[in-house]
Amino acid sequence: MTGAGIALQSLRAVLGDGCLRPAAESDAAQLAALHNERATDGLHSPGVPWTTDTAHAFIERFARERWPLWVVERDGQIAAWCSLQAFSWASAACAHTVEVALHIAQRWRGRGLAGPLARFILCLAVAHGYRNLVAWVLATNGVSKRVVSALGATRWGTVPGLVRSGRRFIDVDLYGWALDTYLDTPRGRRLFTRLFGAQGA
Repeated sequence: MTGAGIALQSLRAVLGDGCLRPAAESDAAQLAALHNERATDGLHSPGVPWTTDTAHAFIERFARERWPLWVVERDGQIAAWCSLQAFSWASAACAHTVEVALHIAQRWRGRGLAGPLARFILCLAVAHGYRNLVAWVLATNGVSKRVVSALGATRWGTVPGLVRSGRRFIDVDLYGWALDTYLDTPRGRRLFTRLFGAQGA
């Protein structure tokens, strides 16, 4: 089994009766609703509200570019989604670097999904052979900061006032993992030992 497959198997065990699967076009309406929960609150994720058509275009682009886009389905509803995509600056020169995104529906927050999903996507980035993984996090998003820090991310920098929300301008922190060296750190070894066990060597 591949590294990504082992990570997926481990995550499914954590999720219990939840289903982790690649996103489909039929998920567009639910993805739009999930995105819109906090798209403009200035605390969690920057952006503008999505329509179902916006979500369709989002899913289609990920399929076309072959970027991983996964959803967690529980009780017939999309509880969360996570993705990897090309770095947003100088993508050709930075092809060895990918950005991670992770969003959890409000009704599922605080129920233990963020950590397993973040570990899964981190393993997926390693399995795909990327050198760097980055996460853009609003300075006001304390939960995301705790999740990425718990997984060994380093804050590589801050862009002051990058995001406008109403009358406020909010800083954005850039967190990252240098994956080739991360696996040599105690935290990286512990993570992969727990996920992969003896199979993951």
